[in-house]
Amino acid sequence: MYVGCILVPNSIGRCHHVQSCTYYLTNTIRWCLWVYIVVLVSSSRLAAEDPCPSLLHETAPRLTDVKRGIELASAYLNRQVQASGQYVYCRNLDDSVEVRPRYNILRHAGTMMAMIQAYEREIHAEVIEHLRLAAGYMQVKSVGPIEGHPDLLAVWEPSSSSHWYDAPNVPVKRDKAKLGGAGLALVALCSLEAHSPGVSDLEMLRAIGRFILFLQQENGKFYSRYLPNGPGLDTEWVSLYYPGEAALGLIMLYELDGDIRWLDGAVKALVYLASERSETSDIPADHWALLATARLWPHLSETHPANNRDLLIRHAKQICKTMLDGSFEDADDTALVGSLGYLGQTTPTAIRLEGMLAVVDLVGNSDPEFRERITTAAEDGVAFLLRSQITEGEFSGAIPRAIKGKPSHAEVAREADGRATEVRIDYVQHALSALIAYERLLSKPHQQR
Repeated sequence: MYVGCILVPNSIGRCHHVQSCTYYLTNTIRWCLWVYIVVLVSSSRLAAEDPCPSLLHETAPRLTDVKRGIELASAYLNRQVQASGQYVYCRNLDDSVEVRPRYNILRHAGTMMAMIQAYEREIHAEVIEHLRLAAGYMQVKSVGPIEGHPDLLAVWEPSSSSHWYDAPNVPVKRDKAKLGGAGLALVALCSLEAHSPGVSDLEMLRAIGRFILFLQQENGKFYSRYLPNGPGLDTEWVSLYYPGEAALGLIMLYELDGDIRWLDGAVKALVYLASERSETSDIPADHWALLATARLWPHLSETHPANNRDLLIRHAKQICKTMLDGSFEDADDTALVGSLGYLGQTTPTAIRLEGMLAVVDLVGNSDPEFRERITTAAEDGVAFLLRSQITEGEFSGAIPRAIKGKPSHAEVAREADGRATEVRIDYVQHALSALIAYERLLSKPHQQR
């Protein structure tokens, strides 16, 4: 801030003695300097103690704020692990809202993935112990055989009416096996093996990998589910995210045991997605495909066709463009500045940041302008997530489903049914992963960002 003042006293023109005029002018200058210093110091103190929100929106989040957000989010998830290894799946900031009993094993595995990322940046013995419990819970409750296929193991999801998740002695009712469940189980369990060897049997992990390949067609496309009480391979229901999750799981299994068939399956899956989407402008915001592409890239050798590598980069850029074009802009609603998805909802922003930050080097090295778009969106998006985070009390570190925006927004108004204050483990998990990815970006030398 610059403050200047020029005072011209009326009496100067009437001075009869040069000496007295000089004395008067000198004191006047001293007084001006004193005012300048007082105003400058005061304005600096005010800026430090009471930052202006409009300025905060124009400034990238500080590394210290990002680190604090990571620590709060990881501490929140760590507190949700129970003695059985099951997470407290869903809570609500509003204690008058009833929380329905439910569980999703894919989100259990995804939460493990984020906690391993947090553990890798700052080692805590309590975190690894809780991860072992979570791994054991998933293996006992969800991993199981498929009748007629003794060499395969699936990750089973029960019917919504089954209460197997909070009844340790109740057998799993195997209603459906999801491709995404197998993929994320491999992501979580293979990641944990790097830090706690022996938690998972390698043959069990390979059997899950074989199940993923069992669901893959020759052209690389996947069946999304296996229904033992119905047609077996489900040819009708299709998931957007499962192929990317499966590809990521196969890559991480390849990193663990070096079997090339896992890597080949992942390449086929991602090339299929990229080929199918290459001729359309309606590209989904598939962040799992971005995460898998980034993980795959170091393993692509000269033996893989160059046109496949070009196709994968183009696909990644297409997805990022979809994500960037979906950013929310409303100068009158500062609460939502930085949102990259549905009005006020936090997870659409978090998953888009995860994906874009994973491939920012791949898509940005040859296109600095596009890279700048991603990093700018990341700055605003991370600020949005940090504003949404609860920072004190029993919910400290939690990320609720939504930030409230202007009541005139219909989508935000619909959140008034109580879900805006809902806190589910995947809301926190995705925000945590996004913050860690942004921290990595900030930790790079400035010229590499």
